Amino acid sequence: MSDFCKECGNPISEGAMFCKNCGAKVNKILSESESQKEQAATNNQAESQVSTSQDKSEDSTQYGQETPKEKKPLSKKQKLIFSLAGVLAIAGIGFYIWGNSYYAEEKVVERFVEALVEEDADELHSLVRMNGNEISEEEAKALAQLAGENHRNVNINENRPERVISDGTLFSVEEADEKGMLVFTQYIIELEPQYVSINSDLEDVQTTFNGKEFDISEQTSYSIEYGPIAPGAYEAISKISTDFGDLEKEQTVVLADYYNSSSLEFDVSEVTIYPNLETNLPYDEITFTIDGQPVEIDLTEYSVDIGPILTDGSLTLDTNVETPWGAMEMDPVAIDDRFVDVNIDFFNDTIKEDMADSVVQFAEEYIAAIANHDTSNMEYVSDYVKEDMEFDFEYFSDELYFEGSLDEVGISFADLEEMYTYSDDGPYFEVPVELYVTGALEEGADQEEGALPLLLEIRYQDDKWIAERLYDSSYTTATEFQLYDGSGEVYEASGSSSDDADDEEDE
Repeated sequence: MSDFCKECGNPISEGAMFCKNCGAKVNKILSESESQKEQAATNNQAESQVSTSQDKSEDSTQYGQETPKEKKPLSKKQKLIFSLAGVLAIAGIGFYIWGNSYYAEEKVVERFVEALVEEDADELHSLVRMNGNEISEEEAKALAQLAGENHRNVNINENRPERVISDGTLFSVEEADEKGMLVFTQYIIELEPQYVSINSDLEDVQTTFNGKEFDISEQTSYSIEYGPIAPGAYEAISKISTDFGDLEKEQTVVLADYYNSSSLEFDVSEVTIYPNLETNLPYDEITFTIDGQPVEIDLTEYSVDIGPILTDGSLTLDTNVETPWGAMEMDPVAIDDRFVDVNIDFFNDTIKEDMADSVVQFAEEYIAAIANHDTSNMEYVSDYVKEDMEFDFEYFSDELYFEGSLDEVGISFADLEEMYTYSDDGPYFEVPVELYVTGALEEGADQEEGALPLLLEIRYQDDKWIAERLYDSSYTTATEFQLYDGSGEVYEASGSSSDDADDEEDE
């Protein structure tokens, strides 16, 4: 019996290894009888299945089982469940789309720029990190203030927000370690850390920035460096406790440097005082104070060290001198260096002005007394001068006449310090004076401009300078006079000899 190829059905020669028609191997080939047997078995199996199916159908009908009915419609509860499931699915898709957009890199940059524009410290606090960590609220406020000042290193452009990041090195965008809402990739604005040095050679200086203390990153014999600190505009207050109390200095510092470093001066150090007494006039006591605190300075020493103290010029060294003519305050000396010269000259413009005021008052009283032959209103002369003038009025009245006004008073201070001397009543100065008048020195004479030269011995008494004695100016050689205005009041002569004669005729 011929064999047939199982693959193509063509006859195969006996003993062949492959089918000549399709190339199939002999082991996949069945003989014709085997093929017929296999086909018969397959047909019998199919008939058996059909018979079994018919039997089951008959049995089902026989025992009353019905055929399947059509599906029932969904209940309200089922519809609600399916509706909620749909809504949740849509919400989930929307949430996913929103999250990807909200946490996208460009959106984070836009929110950062908007927060800078609005100076929103809270939003900045949530968006930025420094060295991967959150910044403090004080730093966030400082960053907002920096944006408000339009600093050159913070280039804000709402139309091109990416320029804030690309045009500088203060800010950069980085992927955050944590996920946004535990799902989304999140980006943050990374700040460039800043450092600031306080230049001072004192170890105990304490500095706060916007009221916050920061770590000391480095300290040397001449400076203290703080950081890292977020970029921003800060109010820095440096303090130190000294013998002169708690000294502090407040400064504004802007930390927005590409090189990450800034510096401030805290001008507090030891100060050397060089006292120099520039007058030979006597004094009772000289005292020194700085900001109300007494300072011991020995005038016999070449120099005196004090401090530590501020040397930025905000404090002054005040000198007070007790003299025979009262207490005097020297011009304050600003402490703006570690070495300060203090020149003490209490015969200065202040004492000269005090003298001038008293001399002008004396001159007015003197002219009025001569015109009226009356010394009762004179306050800027000694009793000796009053008595001397009253004697002259009584015995030399014809020689003492004046009618007119006092225009100016000339006072020579050129050699005044050298003309300091003593009397039984105490020390006094000899002051050359000229009274410039417009008037008549004789009864019936025309009024003319002229000068009455005098030499006054003045001393300090009852908080003013008084004329202890007066002479004509032949005793001096003064040529330079400083002018002061007189009152210009016109005095009429009332104590002349003609008035006395008229009085006698009336009697």
